[in-house]
Amino acid sequence: MRASIQGLVVALCATFLLLPAPRAEAAGVDVDIPTGTWSGVETVTFTSADPTVQSFAVQIGGAPHPVIRAANAVPGEPVEVQVPTWGFHGRWNVAATGCSVPVDQQCSPSVLYTRTFEQDPADAVAAAFDLPGEPVFLPEEADDARITLTSPGGRHFLVTRTEYGGRELSDLVPAGGSAPLPLAGTGPIDIESVARCPEGVTPGLVRLGTSCEVFPIGRTVTVVGNLGLSVSTSSAGAIIDAQDGTSVDIRARVDGLAAELSYELLDSADRTVLGPVAWPGTGDVAVFDPNAPGVALAGGDHTLEVTATITKGDLVRTETATVPLALTTDPPPVDLPSYWLSGIARDVRGDRPASVSVGGTNDPRYLGTLHVTDAAGNEVWTARTGPDCRGDSCQMAPDPNEPAWYDFSWPGTTTAGARLPAGEYNAVMTVVDTWGRTVEVADVGSLYIDHLETVTTTKRYTPASTTWADSIIGRCSSSPKPGPHGWAGSVGVLSLSRCRNTAGRYDWAFRSFLLEHRKAPDQQRLISYQVAAYGAPVRRGMRGGIVYDASGGRGPVWKNVGTLSGGLGWHTAARVAAHPGNEGTSYFALVQARTTSGNKWDIRYWRVSWTHRAWRR
Repeated sequence: MRASIQGLVVALCATFLLLPAPRAEAAGVDVDIPTGTWSGVETVTFTSADPTVQSFAVQIGGAPHPVIRAANAVPGEPVEVQVPTWGFHGRWNVAATGCSVPVDQQCSPSVLYTRTFEQDPADAVAAAFDLPGEPVFLPEEADDARITLTSPGGRHFLVTRTEYGGRELSDLVPAGGSAPLPLAGTGPIDIESVARCPEGVTPGLVRLGTSCEVFPIGRTVTVVGNLGLSVSTSSAGAIIDAQDGTSVDIRARVDGLAAELSYELLDSADRTVLGPVAWPGTGDVAVFDPNAPGVALAGGDHTLEVTATITKGDLVRTETATVPLALTTDPPPVDLPSYWLSGIARDVRGDRPASVSVGGTNDPRYLGTLHVTDAAGNEVWTARTGPDCRGDSCQMAPDPNEPAWYDFSWPGTTTAGARLPAGEYNAVMTVVDTWGRTVEVADVGSLYIDHLETVTTTKRYTPASTTWADSIIGRCSSSPKPGPHGWAGSVGVLSLSRCRNTAGRYDWAFRSFLLEHRKAPDQQRLISYQVAAYGAPVRRGMRGGIVYDASGGRGPVWKNVGTLSGGLGWHTAARVAAHPGNEGTSYFALVQARTTSGNKWDIRYWRVSWTHRAWRR
């Protein structure tokens, strides 16, 4: 029997707390429910002839602490369930549970019948608050923050919760009376609810709703008692060693309130040497920097005094807390074991700035400055390492003892942005410690501002090494290497007229040559080029032609630019404009030497005069 009731309670907890939709009634279950307003102990009577029904139950109240009363079913006989209903109102449930299989088989009980009822509120608790305006100062306004209860009968309790999650249960005056709210401490206090219990019942917080009716309030009151100011510093032992230029964080907190904070620094004779300084922002951390501009402090023992203030009209609550600080202001010996310098630079060209990479240290005690000077030694541009580095990037190593690289971009201007003339400049790195002492000066190297000029570069080529596949040699013509004169590297272009046919191609001797010039780093866009061939005819009076590809690499599209005539020497073609396709890493000229009708030439050299833009210092 006990196991049956326990199973029912477990099932009812899951069912009632989730408040499911009513289920279909089990056959033969009859429930006799008292009418009217419930009070005291009420009796609910269940009757069922169904042998699968094992238990009956009544639940009043909801999560987290409902009241559940249950009894075992006796087939065909009425079963009474006694329910303590003092003061309850609202939703309540009745249910029957059992097995859907014959009673002689094992099963776990399940809810076979459930119904939900609504009870009209009766004698609901009403609580009125009289508050002086927040925050409530204690003890000055303790008697002004009051609560008045208007519900009759019973004993009343107030449930409150502090900022840190603690809940308290306070005994209140009887219904109809007025009394001060039981407020204490500092910070926000949530008034969760008022509980009304039968006389003689002393509830506990854990199962308050088991024997008392609970009415939610949901109101917050901010209380100012003792501020509970606490202060600490980031330095171990509350000591700051000012010799390395560092600062100290001051942490202050007032329990649950936003107070106005300030601090002062007192010397060993309790004289104010700094402050009061208003707390920055709204956080709980301020930075005390003994090396800040405008702060000149002597060494020795000091006291940092922090003050918290909360004001409401004429009411003022102030609290102070102190921490000791020992300041050392003597400059330390120079210690630069990890700093090293080297420079990598390149020229300023047009819109491309010069990049300067300087190796050094990220030790915060040392600050480096890059100085750029002109040929006369005048400083024209500066940049600093550290947080305000104006370089493209400041690549900081995580360990102060590890080297760091600082990458600067110098645009070839003054610090103010004025453009500088072309020429040579010098970069120097100076290192200063936090005490203003120059600890190192190092020469980084020369920088240059270049300008563009139009220049011509002439290059000679050996024909045999530059021949190109796009050649036409007729059936009776030839293009021997070397040519008829036997010059090393030469190429002959020999036409035989006896093989002329109606198509006019058997006597062609068209030999193509690809002439390439790889650009130097300072060379830019190609403007034009001029081709010349050095050679001689096999017999006096023989002639030939020079053509070039005008397609820019999409063709070829051949155009005549010169002739081969006369004796041994240079035969220069016309200058041609460079095609836009010649803007890569190399310049190209595709040319042909042509002979027909029995003319024969021997080409010993090609020469190209490349005219382009180039950077010059």
